[in-house]
Amino acid sequence: MGLWGASGYSGTQALELFSRHFGVELVFATSDKWTGRRLADGFGESESWSSDLRFTPNAAGVQDAASRGVDIAMLATPADVASEIAPLLLAKGIRVIDMSGAHRLRSAEARQHHYKLGAMADDVAAAAVYGVPEVARSAIVGARLVANPGCYATAMNVALWPLLKAGLASGMVVVSAGSGTTGAGRQNKEDYSFSEVADDVRAYRVLHHQHTPEVVQLLEEASGQSVALVFTPHLLPVRRGILATSTLQLVREIPESELRALYMHAYDRELFVRVLSDANAVSLRGVVGTNFCDVGISVQGRTVVITSAIDNLLKGAAGQAVQNMNLMLGLAEDTGLSGLRRHRP
Repeated sequence: MGLWGASGYSGTQALELFSRHFGVELVFATSDKWTGRRLADGFGESESWSSDLRFTPNAAGVQDAASRGVDIAMLATPADVASEIAPLLLAKGIRVIDMSGAHRLRSAEARQHHYKLGAMADDVAAAAVYGVPEVARSAIVGARLVANPGCYATAMNVALWPLLKAGLASGMVVVSAGSGTTGAGRQNKEDYSFSEVADDVRAYRVLHHQHTPEVVQLLEEASGQSVALVFTPHLLPVRRGILATSTLQLVREIPESELRALYMHAYDRELFVRVLSDANAVSLRGVVGTNFCDVGISVQGRTVVITSAIDNLLKGAAGQAVQNMNLMLGLAEDTGLSGLRRHRP
């Protein structure tokens, strides 16, 4: 397999997962920052890659990857780069898992608005499978292109999908969520420096976050009706993790035990979703360093509050990408993902 964009947070996390994943061999990895360096120098010796494998530039040709026997590629690049690379890889018969937003949205207008992509991505995006394993497992297995969900979107998707699928929600869905600073990627901006982030919490991209339309897209497909979502993201003074609090009205009063049973049934066989006792039980500490999504439900009258938490670089990015890759390759879904804890940023 091949990895594009290895030096970003998601790419680095993917490499760490590959180092302990013995179901695939990494034969191609790109990074402008680390071009020419051996993978083994930064990530140690591993049976998952050759000891002399070196990083190549991000612009390295698709033909080069194909000549090395790459049969599946993971993209941890910006959306504009992924939109150019993915069609070329697919044309060579290489299956693709895209961690960027380039192929998540079916609407060309929405892709252009949120990710500034041209029309060249339209045909490819229309054929992509939106990769929520708990929802689209069978489609992922046979997919040529999987669009890995966004980190915030993953936390919201898992929290809201069972309720919307069952037709039990009424009216607007309101979500407030906070993310660690690695959710913004590895970038040198003053807003993300330690001095700016420490001892502070602030909202950002209010009413304009790019993950909103992909969540609406999934929930509308689940419910068969229009969904109004108000999502407010916040930047937390921590490195990793997302905690989302979703509030909505039920179509009727439903006992908390009945709703919890609905979620237990929906996720009973899921390896990476844990339904906890109530909304108070969910925390970042419980999930950071793992591929789990924890969910808790609390009810009062017709009001339901659902909390969910993930590690934004694992279940919210590289961990979920590996989960999808395992499905595409017919491997056990938790290959390379079990026993995780405390990975670097």
